[in-house]
Amino acid sequence: MHSAEEILLLDRLRSGDQSALKMLYAQHFSALVKIATNLSGETTHAKDAVQNAFIQLWAKRATLQIEIGLYPYLRRMVIHEVLAMQRKSARRSSLWQKRANVKTFHTDVEEALGEKETKAAISAAIDTLPERCSEIFKLSRFSEMTYVEIAEALDISVKTVENQMGKALKILREELEEYL
Repeated sequence: MHSAEEILLLDRLRSGDQSALKMLYAQHFSALVKIATNLSGETTHAKDAVQNAFIQLWAKRATLQIEIGLYPYLRRMVIHEVLAMQRKSARRSSLWQKRANVKTFHTDVEEALGEKETKAAISAAIDTLPERCSEIFKLSRFSEMTYVEIAEALDISVKTVENQMGKALKILREELEEYL
């Protein structure tokens, strides 16, 4: 039911009287923000919801058919607005999560392909080494032998091992320059 004052205010609103909207806003804004804050948990979102409800009220002013009082009508509008904002936020969050998952998948695939490509390049570069140089490099890097152990195993001097390793590393740096 409407009071005589509400009927007059509603008529003024329907006719496009902005001061009627300002009066409604001043009367109900604080109470509507409290309701919206209780629903949304955030004052900023609550204020946005109330603002949107008043914008909708103004946009629909010419065709308003309010059977209940203005305040209950506005309260219902605010509740619907808060729920709509929450649904929109949930959809947006879901989309961002999906986008993040896709991005992570692509990054993982790219890293796996890059790692596979790098390993293949290293293997190919090692295959370009001279036979003795390759043998010494593999014993050092893959068998984790010291220069002294390699020298003893191959019955060569430690200085020869050092020279061959220097040669191997120089060749590999040149071969793998684009990966370094």
